[in-house]
Amino acid sequence: MKALARCYVWWPNMDDAITAWVSACQACQESRPVPPAAKGHTWETPKTPWSRVHIDLAGPFHGRTFMVVVDAYSKWLEVALMPSTTTEAVIRVLRGLFLTHGCPDVLVSDNGPQFKSGTFERYLLGLGIRHALTAPFYPSSNRQAERMVRSAKEALARLDRGDWHERVAEYLFVQHITPHVVTGRSPAELLMGRRLRSLHPDFAVAEPPGCANAPRSFVPGNQVFARNFVGDIPWVLATVVGVTGPRSYQVVLEDGRLWRRHIDQLRRRVGDLDTTMVPPTALVAPEQTLTDGEAPPTPPSQTAGVEPNQAASEGLPDLPQTQTTAVPDIPPTPLAEIPPTAADPGDLVSTPPRVAPQPQQELCGPPDLASSPGGLAEFPSAQLI
Repeated sequence: MKALARCYVWWPNMDDAITAWVSACQACQESRPVPPAAKGHTWETPKTPWSRVHIDLAGPFHGRTFMVVVDAYSKWLEVALMPSTTTEAVIRVLRGLFLTHGCPDVLVSDNGPQFKSGTFERYLLGLGIRHALTAPFYPSSNRQAERMVRSAKEALARLDRGDWHERVAEYLFVQHITPHVVTGRSPAELLMGRRLRSLHPDFAVAEPPGCANAPRSFVPGNQVFARNFVGDIPWVLATVVGVTGPRSYQVVLEDGRLWRRHIDQLRRRVGDLDTTMVPPTALVAPEQTLTDGEAPPTPPSQTAGVEPNQAASEGLPDLPQTQTTAVPDIPPTPLAEIPPTAADPGDLVSTPPRVAPQPQQELCGPPDLASSPGGLAEFPSAQLI
């Protein structure tokens, strides 16, 4: 309306005048659309187990009605088959739960007639439980129970063995021992402080390998389940034949039909190998690669038999003469005295007798200095220990 008015007329504060005129129009206000949804309210995280409990009624589902009770702290779930939805039936189920787990501080429910009745309010008041009601006609306010209701319906629909009591018991046992995605621990651990014994081995893995949240992707040839929006079967078998966008793919069904689906509308089949992920391989550094016939490099530990001063003297022939030390308990064998070579006559220092190396000591390096043709005269800087 403002854009249309600007095409023909203009006056000061024209936008404010049009807004005020539309706000005063009763017909315009009665037919306005719903305002944008507000950000969802996040419930305060309880500090102790079974301090805040959410309840809701689910059904009729396959001709049955259930009452769902969930602990906000541990995510412990209870599902009870309800013969009726009266206040007395609800109180009967809650009384059994309170006898097992104790009375909570807060009980959250919707505005159902069985929850707003005077009998129900007096029952909670007598136990010292505060009753919190969600907003009318807004189920997402009680999202803890609503989410558990949906999970329970999906799980019970897949269980087809035994009667309803067996199905509910089997589902609840699995839920109680399965670590929750939010807490990272099973509801039994948080509520009871222990893990429930099951048929599986009792061990815990800190972080199972391959559980990183890597982005999903498909390549042509992957076997998938495609979302079906026509008919009773929600997922049908398909094969990816092409990539049509960053997050969309073209799949072919078993009957030859071609569909175009978003990545959120595709699920990978069990047993299908992910060709997009390459396992890491161990790389060998080039300098560590040995060719055929080449000897491995000598580690530093193999040079431990070489005397330190002797190894150092090989690369420093011009070092001044130093005094040698006699080997303990072995009489020294005097050698021919070698006159020192010094540039300044005043720097001459008398050299004591040198000690020949012992026969039992083998040197891993240069040849024996004492057995060389020139004797030790050719190595004036050699030091023997």
